[in-house]
Amino acid sequence: MANQFLALALFVMLLSFFIILNSMSNFEVIKAREVLTSLSVAFSKENVPNDLSASVKPDPVESAAKGNTLDQLKELFETQIAGVEVQKNRLGTTMHMRIPVDKFEAQISGADGRAAGNLTPTLVSLLLAEDQVAYSLEIILNLTQNPAALQGDTPQDSIKNIKRVSGYAKTIEDIGLPKKFISAGLGKGPEKTVDLFFKRYQPFNPLGARGE
Repeated sequence: MANQFLALALFVMLLSFFIILNSMSNFEVIKAREVLTSLSVAFSKENVPNDLSASVKPDPVESAAKGNTLDQLKELFETQIAGVEVQKNRLGTTMHMRIPVDKFEAQISGADGRAAGNLTPTLVSLLLAEDQVAYSLEIILNLTQNPAALQGDTPQDSIKNIKRVSGYAKTIEDIGLPKKFISAGLGKGPEKTVDLFFKRYQPFNPLGARGE
């Protein structure tokens, strides 16, 4: 039994040693190609593919820190604005934010109507990321009344609110976001809040499915 325990202990130590080496190792395409070529010559009739990128996995730490566009947008707003409510759909393709309107205005546009802080330029760059899917932004200014009823009862207030939410969109457009990626409107919801909807951009096709 003593010999068996000693052999088991040595085996565990050896296994731990190789696990540590594996965790510290890095993937190098040049060295990997030499190993794969050797294995291919010995055991396979097929040639080693020229592209090894499919076998390379990104660093999980860097990938988790970066995230996709919606994750980066969420981090951007939560870093700059306190009290942001965020919800994603099950597929992770749409994100809804609810933000206090005064805090949103302070980050989007200043008193002179120009972009304030770094939020707006970063927002535009994330929506138009060339290496990822482009996203569109919909801005909804919430009112306690139904916007249609407000238009009939107090049209002057309705016009004022429309100009207000349109100003948000214009400020973002002036930074560089094309009009096709942004829309603005009024909705019924909690007072003094604004809703932001981020969705994957889909170009409008007037022919529908027949145009494909």
